[in-house]
Amino acid sequence: MILRQGRVRSAAALLAFVVLQASCAGRDERPAGPETVYAESPPVWFEAHRLYANVAPNGRLAALPLRWPLSLRTIDLETHAEATNSLASIIDSARNATFMPNGEPVVLGWRAGTMGWYAKTADSVERLAVPANAWPRWSSDGKQVAYAELYARLGDPEHAVFAGPITSPRRYAVAGRVTGFAWLPGGEALLVMLSDSLGAATLVELNLASGEAVVRAPNLDADPALSPIAVSPDGRRALVALSTADAPRPEERHRPNADRDADIYEIDLATGAKRPVVATPWEETAPVVVNGHLFWTQTAIDMSIVVLPIEGGDARAIVPGAFLPSWRPDGKAVGFVYGGFVGADWVLNWDGGLVEVDSTTVSPTSAVQGIITGFHEDFQPAWSPNGEWIAYHSHRSSTPVPLYAWPGASDDIWVRRSGSTHEIRLTDYGWEVGSPEWSPDGRRLLFTGWLRPDKGEGRGTYAGIVTIDPASGRAVSHRKIPLGPIPSAEMASWSPSGKEIAIESIPKPGVHSIWIARPDGSGARQVVEFPGQTYGGLDWLPDGSALVYSAIVDGRPQLFTIASSGGKPRQLTRENASVLHPQISPDGRHIAATRIVQSKEIRRMRLP
Repeated sequence: MILRQGRVRSAAALLAFVVLQASCAGRDERPAGPETVYAESPPVWFEAHRLYANVAPNGRLAALPLRWPLSLRTIDLETHAEATNSLASIIDSARNATFMPNGEPVVLGWRAGTMGWYAKTADSVERLAVPANAWPRWSSDGKQVAYAELYARLGDPEHAVFAGPITSPRRYAVAGRVTGFAWLPGGEALLVMLSDSLGAATLVELNLASGEAVVRAPNLDADPALSPIAVSPDGRRALVALSTADAPRPEERHRPNADRDADIYEIDLATGAKRPVVATPWEETAPVVVNGHLFWTQTAIDMSIVVLPIEGGDARAIVPGAFLPSWRPDGKAVGFVYGGFVGADWVLNWDGGLVEVDSTTVSPTSAVQGIITGFHEDFQPAWSPNGEWIAYHSHRSSTPVPLYAWPGASDDIWVRRSGSTHEIRLTDYGWEVGSPEWSPDGRRLLFTGWLRPDKGEGRGTYAGIVTIDPASGRAVSHRKIPLGPIPSAEMASWSPSGKEIAIESIPKPGVHSIWIARPDGSGARQVVEFPGQTYGGLDWLPDGSALVYSAIVDGRPQLFTIASSGGKPRQLTRENASVLHPQISPDGRHIAATRIVQSKEIRRMRLP
């Protein structure tokens, strides 16, 4: 989605449905045009963007998975209030849900230590014979189930859909990764969306008796990770979310600020003809047809780099459509990430850029300059103290990949000389690595990342330090910092003296904290604990006397400051938006931050 200023209607790792049940009574009492049946403004950065809506057959309740922290809540869409969570009573820890044709919930989560799909029976709870990484959908009579292992085995050449009685479903091999499917009326066939190695999607009709798959619409520009399908009541039309009618070249997915927000298209299953039925500047995704009405999720997000005085006050936008600020050591340039959130091209289109600024007023004196570019996700530049090097996080790939987790991409820390395009890869072990920060001596880079269970590291996060040769830029040594009592490492920052580091941590879901420790992990002490649901960020004042961080207050993240020795925090911003990722200017007079206005809506209209 291209990021725009102005009216914002709705608001992102990593990949999940928002399962929603909406009210559908009184057809003649409803307007023909689109209407909003639910809206919220998530207090997060990217985590809510790819949460989608799935409307159950009987309407009324909304089961909403929260991506960060991962949980499930129930919303009554007639009253717009949170309802008693009857889904949570099924299992110990609910994560997601779908519905039977009669509206009964089927819940994904943990029960008695086992992850799976669970449903209520007459007198107990039953674990269904559906893989935990699959998404089940039932035929209209409830006698058959279909599922596919979504997100599974990106490099696996064999893919399949399973359909039939839940105790004995038949396996149907298909030619591509399954990203979505739906039952056709009568329960004798499925519509299946398949994604190929270049990210192009094909809609096929799978006959369950013969196993024959007939192409209904080829070369679609659907989300190559997840693409829900809806079917008209007469079975003649499919409704899907597409960025454009035809699939793009793979390199187009990596172009920043391309106008590729998703719209809802109708596909004639007899001719393959496509036409948009819902088209706006925002992301329109996850169509569902219920009682002659089309439901979908609308997501919008408007981000910008803002600056404010170090004492606090109103924030002033200096770079629209950008986030994650950084400062050049001379104070005459601000770095950032730009490209916007596009579900179908998820973060592939992010590049690192900068604008020159007046060091006194922090007003831009140049246009946006792309300085860290290439295939896949790139983050903002982090300049060395002398300005000779820039370090950054990147998923650099040599070819234009179609999907975030596609094989062949990196997930590591890179460095290069300022003004050069020659990249030096500093790490080769990363997984969800964050932006690096230079030590004051310009010889070490501090960063955070996820541990790798596939390499025996266990689960969780870590803070790492890579030492480099300042002459060549090559890595000299690597080490992980022992966290000791620190619960996790989400983001980290060097103190101005280089003798301490500050770490943003998550002691429990919905709660963040800041700890200070020495670079070897010793002497750890907690400075503050606060509400948080995303990577809020933190930075030190130039004299090391205090920290600036982001915490939720009145439902939105705002900036606070606290003495590095602890004490009472002081609120710096009171914006009608989320304010995150504070970075203090080299002269200590200004704070640059990310400001986010986002909302997510469930929309409804009569089916065309």
